[in-house]
Amino acid sequence: MSTANILEMIIKGLQTLNTAATFVEDVNSAFSWNRPATIDTIVSLYRAGDIAEACRLAANTIPADAPDNDMGAQIGSAMKNLDHFRAIHEDLTWRSLTTKRLMIDPYKVNLSLLSLRGMDIHEVRDRTVVALMIHDIGDFLEVASIFPELLERDNNLMIIPSDDRWLPLMKRSFPEATVLQASYRDLRDTIYPQNSLMLPAASILYYARSRCANFPQNPKPFLTPAPEAVSEWKRRFKALGKGLKIGISWRGGRIPEAIYRRSTNLDQWKPLFNVHGCHFVSLQYSKDAAEIVGTPVHDFPEIDGKKDLDGFAAQVAALDHVITIDNSTSFFAGALGVPCWTLLPWDFSRRWMHGVQDTPFFSSVRLYRQQAAEEWDPVFREVAGDLQRLITTGIMPEVDPERSYRRVFDLLEGKS
Repeated sequence: MSTANILEMIIKGLQTLNTAATFVEDVNSAFSWNRPATIDTIVSLYRAGDIAEACRLAANTIPADAPDNDMGAQIGSAMKNLDHFRAIHEDLTWRSLTTKRLMIDPYKVNLSLLSLRGMDIHEVRDRTVVALMIHDIGDFLEVASIFPELLERDNNLMIIPSDDRWLPLMKRSFPEATVLQASYRDLRDTIYPQNSLMLPAASILYYARSRCANFPQNPKPFLTPAPEAVSEWKRRFKALGKGLKIGISWRGGRIPEAIYRRSTNLDQWKPLFNVHGCHFVSLQYSKDAAEIVGTPVHDFPEIDGKKDLDGFAAQVAALDHVITIDNSTSFFAGALGVPCWTLLPWDFSRRWMHGVQDTPFFSSVRLYRQQAAEEWDPVFREVAGDLQRLITTGIMPEVDPERSYRRVFDLLEGKS
């Protein structure tokens, strides 16, 4: 009898799943990772509804260096992804209610308006949901992906964006919603409809994506750029000549560690620049004009992707394709439905999961991953090969079913 079978018998004999989780964790710590026992326990905890314990066990037992196609690592990363929403929820909820920009008493809010705690957001109908948006651009768009679902169930949606940059884009994308000025000056004096649900948008993400089954089967684009601006950008891009118009972004992150881990330089993009039949357009924000000197990258400096979000959305929407490192450009492309290839570092954000080539947030985004820290060259060779095939055949590379988030989600939900 194998060690895995013995462990399975012991686990089944334990009285509670939590005891089984502790036992598995101890075995992994004392010996080596026992894949079958760990995966079975994580899946059992998830299906029993104890997602927090499943996340904890995954975080403490799944090896960080497991190969991309390892199902155990993929399941563990799915747990970490759900736990990522919880962490964002807990971190941002208090900050968003107490920030000086909101000028609002959180205790007053909690007394006067209802919370979603204990409710299933997927059953919320005919209510007013007030979304307080104070996130970074990528987080903002990740959260906004839920707005169409809320509106489809006859809810009234009040969006209070983080600042005025979002106003035109939110009003055009969600015309049924009420988009309030972002000054927050009169927020605490606003008369909200009776029986409203007010909470930071990070909490909406937490409640709406608490299980894999809560993600839409085929996520649809939800941003609506300005049609006139898109037409003008298409006219300008057409003037570049025949071939695909591809937007690129090569740097991202706020803190030095993230910038170093995620970012690239344009010398590393040479395998792509050597592919004929396309034109590259800079989507890089906060760049130095000297960076693109001597490269085939076309620059349109009048658009700043961090300041003019509406203009940036129109520019991205007019492109045939986007290739970018992990920054807000990827989220814009996904929210607009523009095909996007996102290049991920070895130490990636939890939202991208482990080893998968796609994402449950945006159907147009495909993921390319480093196989070792700081090694970008193999990534660019792979992307250049796929780009050449796309130009030659007109066929987009398909996601390997064995490396799709859908396979992981189906297993966790008992569909396979």
